This record gives sequence, C-alpha cells and structure tokens, in this order.
Amino acid sequence: MNESTLHTPGDSTTPADDSINALLAQLTDPTALVACARARGAAGDAAGAVALCRKALTLSPGDAGALVTLGEACEAGHRWAEALAAYDEAIAAHPDCAEAYKRRGGVKFRLNDRLGAFDDLKHALTLRPDWADALSGELSNRNRQAAARPEDVTGQ
Repeated sequence: MNESTLHTPGDSTTPADDSINALLAQLTDPTALVACARARGAAGDAAGAVALCRKALTLSPGDAGALVTLGEACEAGHRWAEALAAYDEAIAAHPDCAEAYKRRGGVKFRLNDRLGAFDDLKHALTLRPDWADALSGELSNRNRQAAARPEDVTGQ
C-alpha cells in the first residue's frame, strides 16, 4: 500500500478487505480514523495505520492522538526519524501529553540516546506520576536487553 493513501478497491487480497477499505476511505471523523489506525497497527499493518493517521491529521492538524498513533506506527516500521518527528510535533502542540514524552523517550533509548530518553521519561513522570512503577519496569527490561543483545534495543 502506498503510505500516503488508503487502500483502494482491488489493492487488497479479499473482497472483505475491499469493503473495509472503501468504508475507511469515506471516514471524515478524526477520532474514528485514529481508532481505525490503532486497529490497523495492532493487526500489523503499520503502513495502513500511517495512512489513516495522516488522513486524520489533514482533518484535525495537531491532534495529539493522531500524532502519537502516527509515531507508534512509524516505530512499528522501524522509521525512527519519522516517529521522533511525530512525537516532537505532538509535544509542541500539547506540552502536557505524557504519552508523547514516554514514546519519544522509548525511541531515543532505541537510538542509544540514553540521556535524551531519561529526560523524556522523567518529564512523562512529572506529568503522570502514577506511571512510575510501569516505567521503572520498562527501563529495567530495556537495560537488560541492551546488556544481553544490543541489536534488540537499537533495532539494527
């Protein structure tokens, strides 16, 4: 699928896919588009998720949910620079978006920018102190991965 457009009828493998894609092409509600993008991402269709997020952002520029979901879809495709750009944009538009800081910190960690990751995760915790246990566990797991198999952390 071309990442800047949605599937069009005939691009998919089944008639059901064609029907779903025809419905998605008609969606104009940014919230619904982001929900569909999350579903596509969960199903392993990062390119489809990216396309739906971009459509949502044309309808609602700066939408935090669309930007974070776009970043997640880019991460799934190992498109780190695009993921960082999406999170940067989310943070610029919504400086209180803890999820964007957390996700950006995760990408920075993958790219071996440990100080940048720490700063972002610390900021996320400032915004969401209730995440302390979860983020502590995530950081411990990533540090163990980095020690055992650095390529798993960096995606290389």
